[in-house]
Amino acid sequence: MSNLLFIISQPRSGSTLLQAILSNNKKVNTASEPWILLPFISFENPEIQRGIYNSSLATSGIQDYVKNVGGNHDLVKESLQTFFKNVYSPLDSKDIEYILDKTPRYYEILPLIIEYFPEAKIIVLKRNPLDVIQSIITTWDVKNYHHLANYSRDILNGPFLIQKFLDENNSNPNIIEVFYENLTIEPEKEIKRLYSWLGLEFTEEVLNYKNNNKVTGLMGDKKGFIQKGKIIDVKSHVEWSKFWNVFFVGYLDFLGERFLMRYGNYKFNIKLHPTTEFNDFKFAERLNYFNNNELKITNLLKLIFYKIKSKFKSEYKI
Repeated sequence: MSNLLFIISQPRSGSTLLQAILSNNKKVNTASEPWILLPFISFENPEIQRGIYNSSLATSGIQDYVKNVGGNHDLVKESLQTFFKNVYSPLDSKDIEYILDKTPRYYEILPLIIEYFPEAKIIVLKRNPLDVIQSIITTWDVKNYHHLANYSRDILNGPFLIQKFLDENNSNPNIIEVFYENLTIEPEKEIKRLYSWLGLEFTEEVLNYKNNNKVTGLMGDKKGFIQKGKIIDVKSHVEWSKFWNVFFVGYLDFLGERFLMRYGNYKFNIKLHPTTEFNDFKFAERLNYFNNNELKITNLLKLIFYKIKSKFKSEYKI
C-alpha cells in the first residue's frame, strides 16, 4: 500500500485548503474526511469513545480475551492494520505515492496513529486559536453556549493535545508543523516546502486547486477556500457583541500567554483575565456533557442562576 499522509488540526484551520493543494497532482489521492480511525483505534482510550455499552468495560474485555487466547496487544493491532489497508485500498494504485487522510479530530488519537502507522507522514496544521473559535461561531452559525459546547473539545482540548504531541515528537522527521498564517501569506513558499518534504515535484499549477474534486464530500469546508477557489487570508469581519468580546478574552486567558507564544508566537494587545462569560461556557459544556445529570449539589445553585440568565440572554439559551 502507498504511504499514508495525515493532516491534523483543529476544525476551521484551513485543513481542506491544504488537502486540496497537496492532492492536486497525480501522486496523492484523498477523499473528503474519512474519520475511519476514530471509532476503531480509539477503543484503546475509552474516554474518547463513550459507548452506551460501557467503553471501559469493553476495553478490559478485549484485553482479557487477547490474554486468554495466548496473544498480545499486536493481535488486535495487526488485525486493525490489515483492516485499515483494505479500507484505504480504493484510493490506492500503482501511480499513487501517498494516500491523504484529512480528519482534523485525529488530534485525539495522535500517539496511536504513530503506533499503528510508524512510517506515516503527519502534517500538524495550526491556526490562531482565537481565529479558529471565531470561524466556528460564524461558519456553523453558533447562537449560544449550548451550541458552541458541541465543539468544546476542539476549543478547550485540541490546541493542548496538538502541542503536546509536537513536543513529544520534535525529532521525528515524519512530522512537520505548518501555520495557517504562513500558508495564506506565502502560499508558494509553504507549499514548496511541503512538496519537498514529501519528495514530490512542485509546479505552480498545484496552487490552482479549483477543479480538484478529490476533496468534495459530506465533510470538510464548503463555504471557504473550496468555494472561493483561491488562497486568501480569511478573517472575520463580524461586528462582535460586547458579550462575545469578553468571552474571547476569557478564552485566551484560559489558554494562557505562555502557551499562546509556544503554540505559534500569537500575541494579543489586550489584558487577559478570567471572565464570567467564559466560565459560564465551561459550565454549559458540562451541562451538555452530563445532560443536566451528575452535577454536584454545590453546582445546583449555579444551575438555577444559569437558567435564569437563559431567560434574558440569548447566548445562554438552553
